[in-house]
Amino acid sequence: MIHDTYLTIIQKHIGFKMILAYVNSTGTVSVEPITLQDADKKGIKADLLKSGLANQNIPFFDNFNKTIICLYNTNGIDLLIAKKVENLGVKLKDKAKQKTIISALKGALGQKVVTVVKVGNDYCAVNGIFQNMGIVGISLSVPPFYNRIESLKYPSVMNIFDTQFNDLIYID
Repeated sequence: MIHDTYLTIIQKHIGFKMILAYVNSTGTVSVEPITLQDADKKGIKADLLKSGLANQNIPFFDNFNKTIICLYNTNGIDLLIAKKVENLGVKLKDKAKQKTIISALKGALGQKVVTVVKVGNDYCAVNGIFQNMGIVGISLSVPPFYNRIESLKYPSVMNIFDTQFNDLIYID
């Protein structure tokens, strides 16, 4: 269940364009621009602009598993946590945050992750196996055969989720 405070914040954005990162029916993460139609304790109703689907009901949780993992407004605020999300490049400049993030990501080495990336004004999801953190970015082995390495620069990385969709770089 979503807390009433967050639900109230989400409901104030009805009718506005937003970015939704969610687990679709195939179990993969999709990132779509949406127009929010309605929100209640169970989930949201939205028009998916990229897919062209109207009045889609998307629950917050499905059998105690997260379905909606991010809901960004146009100012880059994730409404599920009611905070502006800093990219990984900004977070790594702070020494205290840097230690926390590195220790969280050490456990994810060799594991499947989903990364939400912002390029310009567009968001996308990149699935892969977390390989390495370098000086300027992270490296993922990407599907289908995981034999190709994709490098993502720190300033473009907004979220890194593990297989349970917990954000590994979220710092309260």
